[in-house]
Amino acid sequence: MMMAQIMQRVAACPPAVSAHLARIFDIDVTHGVAVVPATMEEWATRQFGALDAVRDQLIVRITNRYTLEASIFNPLRAARPAQGRSSDAAIDAWIAAELAAFDPFADPLRDTPANAFGRIIGRSSISAANVAQFAEHHGLVIFDAAHPLHFDHARLADAFDVARRWFIAAHAYDPGAIVPVLIWNCLPRSGASLAHGHMQLVLHRGMPYARREAWRRAEVLYQAHGDYLTTLAAVHRALDLAIPMPGATVFAHLTPLRAHELIGLLEPPPFDDDDAGDYLADVVAPLLQRLIVRCGTRSFNLALAFPPLRPGELPWPSRHTILRIGDRGDALAARNDWAAMELYATGCIATDPFHTAARLR
Repeated sequence: MMMAQIMQRVAACPPAVSAHLARIFDIDVTHGVAVVPATMEEWATRQFGALDAVRDQLIVRITNRYTLEASIFNPLRAARPAQGRSSDAAIDAWIAAELAAFDPFADPLRDTPANAFGRIIGRSSISAANVAQFAEHHGLVIFDAAHPLHFDHARLADAFDVARRWFIAAHAYDPGAIVPVLIWNCLPRSGASLAHGHMQLVLHRGMPYARREAWRRAEVLYQAHGDYLTTLAAVHRALDLAIPMPGATVFAHLTPLRAHELIGLLEPPPFDDDDAGDYLADVVAPLLQRLIVRCGTRSFNLALAFPPLRPGELPWPSRHTILRIGDRGDALAARNDWAAMELYATGCIATDPFHTAARLR
């Protein structure tokens, strides 16, 4: 596990970066001891590769002092008894069966509601209102390709353009709603209720959602030391977690919420720019393709948190759009990857961000 060398990587950082790193992150490296009875030795060796690795376990816990996002890393947790990843053939068969049984997105004009301000129609996608909403303006972007993994740059660019025009229409209808968020849950493992590929759009008023608000507050609190997002990117770059990407700053997250989590800091695409969809696809499409090809990702969560459409009551030190992508593991797994530890304590991550960054570069 490359994470095992985290303290050596920290020590090798330039002094100016080290000061920021220590200010933002608390890093705790410790060891867990397991006394393995003789009756378990054969199984433990077969399962984990070496008995000593079970007897003396390296545990790394990293906490962001500003956002309070935190992750625990132990290489043994990736080798726990579990199912392997489902084959693409099995995933395709499951999707085909789901679509055949119930697919209201096959004919969205007939089988989905519209938002109060109407629909946005693109070349390969169309908007709809979410039938069960969690915000005053909650919509969908439905892909013409039903298989959620059958996307390319052109389809994503069109979906993002439909989203852009949907936000404009929602804001024109309700000028008080100013905070735009786009989310994409791919396959039910990620929380999607339907197999047919689609994104969700939210435009709301008031305080940002809690995750984004935590990052906004971190930006405000960090102003005395510099620009928080720029500094966060510099720290990840110094640790060799950066993933070069034209038009955006991208890195494997040191405190990921899920496996292979990537953070992207994008320029805020002007909502009146007809090329904004292409810009977003230029970043998102290659990142997703790399995750799919190099990391085996099939089910994922993606979010784009945009800055407000107009100034509101809250200060926004940075105008970046924040992209987050996380892998949800085996698309057809019965076992969950989100348990009491993640809900009520802190995250336990079975993948190493350093391996993720190396794979995706």
